[in-house]
Amino acid sequence: MQEINFSSQQWRKIINSSSDGILITDAQATIIMCNQAWLHITHLDSLGYNLDNTAGTQMRAFIDNGFIKDAAVFAVLRKKGRVVMTQATERSEVFMASGNPVFDENGNIQYVVINVKDMTELTTLKRELEQSKELQKLYLKSLRTFQETAENGPIAASADMKEILETCLKISDTDVTVLILGESGTGKEVVARYIHDHSSRKANPFVTINCGAIPDSLMESELFGYVGGAFTGANRLGKKGLFEAAGNGTVLLDEIGELKLDMQVKLLRVLETKQVTRIGSTKPVEVNAHILAATNRDLKKMVAEGKFRDDLYYRINVVNIKIPPLWKRTADIPALAIYFLNTYNKKYRRNVKLSYKAFQILSEYSWPGNIRELRNVIEQLVVLSNGEYADIGLFNTILDRDDRSACAPALKVNRIIPIKAAAEEAERQILALAQKSGLSSRQMAKLLEVDQTTVSRKLRRYGLTGKHPPKQQP
Repeated sequence: MQEINFSSQQWRKIINSSSDGILITDAQATIIMCNQAWLHITHLDSLGYNLDNTAGTQMRAFIDNGFIKDAAVFAVLRKKGRVVMTQATERSEVFMASGNPVFDENGNIQYVVINVKDMTELTTLKRELEQSKELQKLYLKSLRTFQETAENGPIAASADMKEILETCLKISDTDVTVLILGESGTGKEVVARYIHDHSSRKANPFVTINCGAIPDSLMESELFGYVGGAFTGANRLGKKGLFEAAGNGTVLLDEIGELKLDMQVKLLRVLETKQVTRIGSTKPVEVNAHILAATNRDLKKMVAEGKFRDDLYYRINVVNIKIPPLWKRTADIPALAIYFLNTYNKKYRRNVKLSYKAFQILSEYSWPGNIRELRNVIEQLVVLSNGEYADIGLFNTILDRDDRSACAPALKVNRIIPIKAAAEEAERQILALAQKSGLSSRQMAKLLEVDQTTVSRKLRRYGLTGKHPPKQQP
């Protein structure tokens, strides 16, 4: 066989032609030679390392600085034989490394040759497959939720909402007065109707009285009715009030916290006597409706401030149902999103789908407008999206992400991951946010209550070096 002697430059050209990473060290794990692919796969090129300044570097330095989490070189030296293993960069990106020792004539390791393969594409495919499976689970879980949901009833996938609906079923066939509390848009009226629809009164009217929408001058006549000629402009035949119109059905006093004090007195009397007296009449009329009340206001605080009667508060607050805001029951978000998606696809004759990334965005948003806002967002996505899947870019223009800080905790967990990985992800996001604000490493250290060297090391670890925006002007 003809012996071929290559020069150092020729060897460099040969190994640089490989798309796989190649690294050669001596028996002390000091780098003799590597190719550009090895620097790229390990992300050392992004940290300023090149073919010239890498030679002579001890592999231990990369591990001590957190650039590489492990090195196959040391595994080969320990085993004194071939090694195949996965390695991870500081960004937790995984690549496959195989290492072989080269022995001298005395049987001692003289060199170690490492070959690394980029697994990014394989990892991406694996992640997409996992996301596809998770997406399928979401749809199947939502389908089961829909099957368990009564027509037009509340969608309950979260434990909190399921417990609320159980309470509703317990009280549906009683005449107990119920106070439904919750932020605007959480579905208080839907819960009230659920109580009515599961009661023996369901064949009778369900009447909603919005106490905040009826003018004060008309409130009494709307609630209690009037006889013919009771006042100027009145119907000569008179008119039933809403309590009478409900008959043996259900009355929902929505936004009851908006009632003026004088009307609160009259409403309390109706609740106590089960009678109403029309304006212009002295003859009371019996009412037999089940009374429910709802509000987004803090009635207890209003009682303390003298804005709401304590006797009325205790009269309507026999059973208390408090609906959590949407960001506190994230398990309901996918099911609600799919429900609205199906509703608006049918309405607008579209076939828009939600991707796994879309569900992540929906679950991470704070939803200050609760279910009403979610419904509005899904409708916009259906109408404005062009492709098969909802346009992710639209989320940034539709959602007001600045509301998150006011409505949700600074850190939010929506899936179970190892504690160490969670801590690292939180750390990375905090550093990225601090860097985006234009802070120097010294300012970051002061703000984060660590020393400057720690900040610099962690910025390198998370690949945030070289991404310094212009500093903010004072």
